[in-house]
Amino acid sequence: MYISPSYADMKELVIKKNDYTNALSKADELKEKRKKILAEYEAIDPMDREKLDRILPSVTDNVDVVTNINLIASSYGMTARGVRITQPQTQDRVIIPDASKANPYKTIKVVFSMSGPYADFTKFLRDLESNSRLFDVTSLTMKTKDEKFGIFDYSIEVSAYSLR
Repeated sequence: MYISPSYADMKELVIKKNDYTNALSKADELKEKRKKILAEYEAIDPMDREKLDRILPSVTDNVDVVTNINLIASSYGMTARGVRITQPQTQDRVIIPDASKANPYKTIKVVFSMSGPYADFTKFLRDLESNSRLFDVTSLTMKTKDEKFGIFDYSIEVSAYSLR
């Protein structure tokens, strides 16, 4: 009569012990994996890491993105106007994402307009494409502003990226 409840408690404790042992072994595996990844990261040349950080920064800096765009535009006598930056909306509740589906990067959309000759605009796009920061042009519209001088109004939407 006394043995039965103690035996049932012992079975439950053995199951808990096995669960904790499994959790500890998983934690040890993750520590080893982290060490391995850190060693691979440290093996990357610091200059290459700096280049990677310029292409895909670890922090989103909206001012840097707009400054970068304006710097390129100004070399062709154009200026980005009406700049709007949108970031994906975060949810109030916390959802644990499936690691296999989660994006390792964050995207911001920058919408702006500018005016200028078509030849200068194509040079602007070329420089934007070859910039050290990663940009994707996701939308582009153009209208004639001054037909006599070949000036166009451009509305552009670009995506810029950073690590999460």
